[in-house]
Amino acid sequence: MSDDADHGDDTLLPRGYSRGQAEVIAVVVLLGFVIVAAVGVVAVGQTALAQLESQSRDEAATQSLEQAKVELASLEPGEGQSIAFSESIEDDVHVKPNDGTLTIAAGGESKTYGLGTIIYERDGTHLAYQGGGLWESTDDGTLLHSAPNVDVITDENQVTNLRVHVTSLQGAERRGQDFTVRSAGTNTSTDSLPEELPPGKMEITIQSSYYDAWAAYFAEQNGIGVGDDDGDVGTVSIDHTNERMQLVIDVPYEFEIDAGITSPPSGTNIEINNNVDMEAYNSADPDEDVDDLEIRFADDVVINHNTQIDADIIIDGELTLDQNNAEINGDIYCVGESADCLTINSGSHNGEMYTTDIELTPLSSTLEIDRQQERITSTENDNEKTEAIDEDGRLTENAITTPGEYYLAEISSEDTLEVDLEDGGEVDILVDGDIVFDEEVLLDSENGHQVNLYMTGDSLTVRDDVNIHENPDMDATNFWILARPGSDISFESGGTTFVGVVYAGNADEEPPARVTFNNNVDFYGGLVASVESVDQNIDFHYDAALIEESSGGGAKRTVTDTTYLRVTVTDILVDED
Repeated sequence: MSDDADHGDDTLLPRGYSRGQAEVIAVVVLLGFVIVAAVGVVAVGQTALAQLESQSRDEAATQSLEQAKVELASLEPGEGQSIAFSESIEDDVHVKPNDGTLTIAAGGESKTYGLGTIIYERDGTHLAYQGGGLWESTDDGTLLHSAPNVDVITDENQVTNLRVHVTSLQGAERRGQDFTVRSAGTNTSTDSLPEELPPGKMEITIQSSYYDAWAAYFAEQNGIGVGDDDGDVGTVSIDHTNERMQLVIDVPYEFEIDAGITSPPSGTNIEINNNVDMEAYNSADPDEDVDDLEIRFADDVVINHNTQIDADIIIDGELTLDQNNAEINGDIYCVGESADCLTINSGSHNGEMYTTDIELTPLSSTLEIDRQQERITSTENDNEKTEAIDEDGRLTENAITTPGEYYLAEISSEDTLEVDLEDGGEVDILVDGDIVFDEEVLLDSENGHQVNLYMTGDSLTVRDDVNIHENPDMDATNFWILARPGSDISFESGGTTFVGVVYAGNADEEPPARVTFNNNVDFYGGLVASVESVDQNIDFHYDAALIEESSGGGAKRTVTDTTYLRVTVTDILVDED
């Protein structure tokens, strides 16, 4: 056998290498792989361990902040409490008193309070306690982690209760250690804020690094919209530049109809002419004998012959019975210190004379009309829900059959308003012009509807029957017209019957609306506007159901429940040591 055969496979090795050398190299390479793998395992393990440690610290921070939230909320005035954090996270905790602000504006009062923040921040994780809530900061903004003690409670598109209970951290800034806090009690400056919100708008403004999470929290409350999307009861707006959010709550205006006629001062004499009767009824209980009608005049009034008023009269001026058969069956209340406001030239008064200091200037209708103009516009409305209104905002010959908020450019003498809601509901119509009822207004009262018109023009003319269709009890609570101060309101002659409410109250600086009743008019309901003249053959019937309904029933012009505001700001002092 040759020498080559003795070497076997060594011929496959590179020149200069022996089999023994190859085995050594193989061992070295294998050992290298083992070392690299081991290093990789150690590195992966260290990463996983670091992640677990980070997660553990974050969980500990969350638990500590949640516990701090409970402890801060339970502090009694004068009571102290140590706020402790685990050793693993205490170096990452920062207390910033007065960080962020809360401002509440309501009823002409505005109060601002510092909130203060307890922050945990490490390796990209940012958690914070502020104002009673827990918040988390991320690359995409901030998030709610645990809700603050702030509630917006609504009922039927109205805020009934707004409760704000927050803490205000004050004192020394601390970092990297446990600290002691002490409750200084409730900030008494909140006492100047109204407990019952007046009509209009109230505002809650929060300036904070967590403003967008605060905004998101409020936006989740029932009836609250965001930005241009107005909610039923309020709207949240966001100012990213200044890290600020604002919640505006819309408190409805109260339009009470607690008298058959409330005639604000106009500076002119009111003349009530021949064959005029004024009395009360109750559409909710047609068999009831109502004898508590009240009429209010803030000008001089002259009553002529064949006029019978079965009502108490409150007058800020002179009341004169001037001709035969002018009769008042009720008490007369003179505004001021003297009960000597009645002159009887002819006729009779069956009742007593009193003095009163009652205010005869009603709430201005401008407030609610402006409010509705913000909600209902030529572009923002529910007109697409009905075939009764064309693309130009004009009535067609169809009936409105769906509840909603509708826009009309006007109601002219050629138009017929008809509402027939199969399942009841509410129809709000902004009439962006004048109203002329030359054709009968058909409102199917059997189905329990509510129709409210808000007129932005300056003229309302009634020449035909309004709301008597399917309305045998003459229910005036389900149809309201709100007209602007300064409007001319005329009920024309010709056997016209009107069932509903006309409201055109004015503030002192606004011109009064002027109402004339011409020949042969039957009015059922309630009137708030300055009466200029009442011609002959006028029957005025006050619907006493408006006293109950206007406080929140079908009419909804006076709210069912008052909007209550409860604000509690607890001052928490952070000790220096």
